Amino acid sequence: MPQERDQLTYRLEEQMRVILRTLRRELNRLFEGTATRSEFFILRSLSENGPQRPTLLAEQFELATSQVTALTDRLYKAGFVTRTRSTDDRRSIVLALTDEGEAAFRELEVVRRKYLQERFGTLTEEELNAMVLVFDKILLTMDEEAISS
Repeated sequence: MPQERDQLTYRLEEQMRVILRTLRRELNRLFEGTATRSEFFILRSLSENGPQRPTLLAEQFELATSQVTALTDRLYKAGFVTRTRSTDDRRSIVLALTDEGEAAFRELEVVRRKYLQERFGTLTEEELNAMVLVFDKILLTMDEEAISS
């Protein structure tokens, strides 16, 4: 029994890795020419949460501030974000979406949703709910372990 459980957990880990790698690669391909998948998530955060400091984005996405700077540099050059000095702390910068950035985010969101609907279209609503419940349980266990460490 323990060996069978080990084989199942190994298989689950392998499948999750392949699914995530495939999702990343395919979304980057679909977004090509507009933004990368990582840039999309920054655009989404700015759209949903309003102007933010790069350090907040770095915390949110668990990235180094330098990585956020590189991503937002590309978004700035594309005209998708603005950079302004913070009124609270003149040393820090606040990023905000431009109208072009909001439009790009909306277009990419349509592409992402269509892709995910196609990708997961063979699953019933019950199967999707079951998967969400299982992943919620896994994440809850991981959160508890992170808190106790």
